[in-house]
Amino acid sequence: MMRWLWAVLVVVGLTGCYQELEVREVSGLTDGQLTLQGFNGTMDVRLFNPNRYPVKALDSEVYLFVRDQRVGKVDLSEPVELPAQAESTISLEVASEPGAIAAILKNELMNFLTGGEVELRAEGTVTGKAWGIPVTVPVRAVEQIGLTK
Repeated sequence: MMRWLWAVLVVVGLTGCYQELEVREVSGLTDGQLTLQGFNGTMDVRLFNPNRYPVKALDSEVYLFVRDQRVGKVDLSEPVELPAQAESTISLEVASEPGAIAAILKNELMNFLTGGEVELRAEGTVTGKAWGIPVTVPVRAVEQIGLTK
């Protein structure tokens, strides 16, 4: 009984001390391939772990949207350990939904031709563990894209 109570107190204490990871920089798509059928490539994200203990990122469920249309998914290529109170760069694999590029061009052609921009949004979560305790980090990033960028 005492072990169980001790375990609960440790879990409550750790989750109460957890600080969310900070996204410091998101760099553009590299090693990418773009066709009318879709795109794929790698995106680097620089994170800061403000906690006094390492956090291991295990999986991601992050989706890309243009306006309200889901156009792709972002996956963590492999588990990554983020050291305590330090910056780390993780690589994410980006892949579009089949036919997404053609749909975006069809829906946004006039906007692109007149020099306008379209909102690209990434939303979802990255899951991991800190001292064996599950951690979920919300992800939300918005960028304006155009043909001239």
